[in-house]
Amino acid sequence: MKIAEGYSKRVCALLSSILTIASMAGASSDVRAHWTMNDGAGTDLTDSSGNGNTLVGKNFAYSQGLNSAAVSLKTDGELRAENSESLNPADAITVEAWIRPWEPNFQDSPTFVFKDGSYVLSFVPGKKVGFRLWVGGKEHLLSSKKTDWKKSVWYHVVGAYDGRKMRLYVDGKLDNEVPMSGKIDASDSPVFVGTANGKHFLWNPIDEVRIFGRALAVDEINKATLAGKFEAERMDARHAAFFHKGEKRKPKAVVPGYIWVDAEDFDEYGGWWMETQFVPQVGSPYMLAAGTGEPVEDAVTTVNVEKPGTYKLWVRNRNWVKDHNPGTFNVSVNGKKSDTVFGTEPIEEWVWQDGGIFELEAGDVELKLHDLTGWYGRCDAIILTRDMYYIPPFVLEGYKGEQRRLTGRGAAEKTEGDYDVVVVGAGAAGINAAISSARMGAKTALIQNRPMIGGNNSTEMGVPILGPADFGKKNAREGGLNEEIGRLRSFNFMQKWSNGAEVIAAGEKNLTIFLNTHVYDVERTEGNRIVAVRAFDMIDGHLSRYEGKQFIDCTGDAWVGYYAGAELMRGREPRWMFNESNAPEEADIMTMSGALMHSHTLGYNSVDTGKPEPFSGPDWVWDLSFNTTNLQARKGYEKTHKSGSWWHENRNDVDDLWNPEAARDGLIRVSVSYWDWIKNVSDSKEKAANRKLLPLPVTNAKRETVRLVGDFVLKQDDLVETVWFEDAIGHGGWGLDIHHPDAIFSTEGPFDFNTHISMYNVPFRMLYSKNVPNLMMAGRNVSCTHVALGTVRVQGTTGMMGQAVGTAAAMCVRYGTDPRGIYQKHITELQQQLLKDDQYIIGLRNEDLNDLALDAGVSASSEKSALFSAQNVLSGVSRIVGDQMNMWASDPAQDMPQWLEVKFRKPKEVNAVYLTFDTDLNDAKRATWEWKDDERMPPECVRDYQVQLFDGSIWTTVAAVTGNYQRRRIHRFPSTKASKIKVVVNATNGDQSARVYEVRAYNE
Repeated sequence: MKIAEGYSKRVCALLSSILTIASMAGASSDVRAHWTMNDGAGTDLTDSSGNGNTLVGKNFAYSQGLNSAAVSLKTDGELRAENSESLNPADAITVEAWIRPWEPNFQDSPTFVFKDGSYVLSFVPGKKVGFRLWVGGKEHLLSSKKTDWKKSVWYHVVGAYDGRKMRLYVDGKLDNEVPMSGKIDASDSPVFVGTANGKHFLWNPIDEVRIFGRALAVDEINKATLAGKFEAERMDARHAAFFHKGEKRKPKAVVPGYIWVDAEDFDEYGGWWMETQFVPQVGSPYMLAAGTGEPVEDAVTTVNVEKPGTYKLWVRNRNWVKDHNPGTFNVSVNGKKSDTVFGTEPIEEWVWQDGGIFELEAGDVELKLHDLTGWYGRCDAIILTRDMYYIPPFVLEGYKGEQRRLTGRGAAEKTEGDYDVVVVGAGAAGINAAISSARMGAKTALIQNRPMIGGNNSTEMGVPILGPADFGKKNAREGGLNEEIGRLRSFNFMQKWSNGAEVIAAGEKNLTIFLNTHVYDVERTEGNRIVAVRAFDMIDGHLSRYEGKQFIDCTGDAWVGYYAGAELMRGREPRWMFNESNAPEEADIMTMSGALMHSHTLGYNSVDTGKPEPFSGPDWVWDLSFNTTNLQARKGYEKTHKSGSWWHENRNDVDDLWNPEAARDGLIRVSVSYWDWIKNVSDSKEKAANRKLLPLPVTNAKRETVRLVGDFVLKQDDLVETVWFEDAIGHGGWGLDIHHPDAIFSTEGPFDFNTHISMYNVPFRMLYSKNVPNLMMAGRNVSCTHVALGTVRVQGTTGMMGQAVGTAAAMCVRYGTDPRGIYQKHITELQQQLLKDDQYIIGLRNEDLNDLALDAGVSASSEKSALFSAQNVLSGVSRIVGDQMNMWASDPAQDMPQWLEVKFRKPKEVNAVYLTFDTDLNDAKRATWEWKDDERMPPECVRDYQVQLFDGSIWTTVAAVTGNYQRRRIHRFPSTKASKIKVVVNATNGDQSARVYEVRAYNE
């Protein structure tokens, strides 16, 4: 994966190296031991330094680490590396660890790293960190000055000695140092991590422990700290890049007499956040005072005034509830507050307000944004001008032109490249489309208008990846990329599926990702073919262009299709149009509401302060007391005195597409109104008495806006009657789940309808445009009715669609055709490729003529029963279907190793073996992708195995794997003539049987 230049350079550089914190720490020469703690299974922790200093453990647990796993010791636990020459540096040393303390017993000196008689890094009495060295038989202790350690926060602690000084660093900064000289004593003691040979237990998580034979320089330590903190923030969804601009412009008078200050360029944000969701509608990022009724800290900056004189102040802002002025603020210039209170214009539009006259001297001038309410005041830009008759343009296009004029920002457009496939939108659908296209060999661009990939599932929002398995269906997870990414996420303790997608995408050589990039136009030919998409950067506005052969719209809002003139559907179709019993009698443009989300917070969250926390709702909240009986009867109500629910929604006449800021603001009003009702009206008010509202999420995880029309429109009867499609490319099975148009105000409950249906196949014809020949789509903008959207909109299903269209797009390039041509001439090949890539299609089986194993014979060391025959691995189906197991399972009464052998009718040239293991597709993915050990590594899954080839005389091992947790593994090797393939299973992740669904063989 390549990351494009631009605002997200810092974010992307780190993103592309998330596979290891160590790689971010600079040139790490003379590393003696490096324990990443990422093994995730078993009791041995690998030393990645290459020195073989394996940590052998007992009684410890894996837990969430910086970017993967960490470890914590249990009672009588131990992590021990036997003594070696490499663990006895003499002239210099660095010992470093990442720790996450939780009320440690400092008097007991909880230990991070311990080598008796040589070196120790630990806590010490006095709430300090201690670094100990033995020199000339004498113990030397250097203690930190730092004594305050927040609960459950990752700290980077480093002890270093260069032969002249001992130094202690905490979070990249030098904390303390003392002069010292001499050689470090060698000792025969093992190195212990997390304990001092059975004493002084740390008990808390520890990660990324390293020992060097030299003293790291301060810049190396600081770089490692920044990298680790970045990962910790990402894992906790506190990523600063969500709300801060990286490279700020220093305001100056580009045009004499005018100084334009973009609010996001303020030096210090204080308690204000940078908001970038609505740049297409607002014209720029803006600053948001995201409090909860308590004014936030001032944002502050300085600008240089070249000429003294009289200046007029203009401030661009928005009153988001025009009758109530909820978010007001002042601006002060050199300590003098403007007489104008901003956020008070009686219109819910972005406007310039006159802030009055100021006499300014030449030199630095301080500007402050001073929040007055804590209720989402917002400021976009400030102008200081000597022209007393000047009025800034209010209309958006005029505003953007004036911004370019007064900032010197050019309007030049850069062509970023010519791609085979251009995917726009990086939610689950777009991610899978881009990865599958790249894996098929197509040069692929993935364009995303947020600072990270993931869409609704990103760490910015966090909607879980749901599908038919989460709706009670058996053996129903989608497989393919959904499963591969999900298993990686689970094994490595990542917060979201999208974090796993980042790792997978980082390994794709044919994929380039462009973040913070919003497509606003397309270029097309007279035949309506798309030639290129045009975009702007969501932070600094620079323009870019992306040429391509095939385009995939995964924006959710169908922006590529809209600009290309594709036929669209919006709102609710009338009942007669598609003969849908769940549809309304008359058509309208209502669409399901989104929900406020950020990471694990849905709607709102609160904290128990241990004391009464009265809450009096502001005058702009809605009175929900009329709906008390219904709200208290809703599923999930019993938890809403703590946090929000999915049914905290806007009425469906709110426009999420063309007025998304107002839609988000409506959701803020819903959350605050509901909290007011909980605290003062509901029968949960006593439970909520000591709870205080925390800052609300500010991102709207949308459910529905616009759909593109394809050659086929999926409708209610297709799903209820489980219609068979000859062009099926995957399956779904979530219910027909449509939320009530009155949302939080509904007296009929949260659903319009929620009809259970059987698992169904999804046709390819609903995934490409009817009238734009080289446009495909995946996500909630596919060709279906409003009723059918209730099932296909969930991200497990949209991810499945993404894999299908990405594969199809690459095939279009290969064959010089368009999606309709794939349907007409190559649909069987597309289906077989998807099956090969582990995407399940109901009713289809492996018929790949290139699979050398299809006509082979099979035998095994043992079988659990006739239902689990070895012959099942060639059944062509790689999951349980009804009462058909479709897998080989060995006799659980027989010890490992167990083996499975595929025998060709005659010797064949082989250079690839594809294996499919059992990761328990019967369980809901949000359960199996969580962090219990038996779910992170499904016990049914083969862990340690070998792949061997028999050339007629000897067996040769072509692959040896330990620690596997993935369902599908591909092993490539030099082409070899073989008569047999053997899979030898040495261990599983817990099950007593070796279990294999499928073995394929190719000469590719």
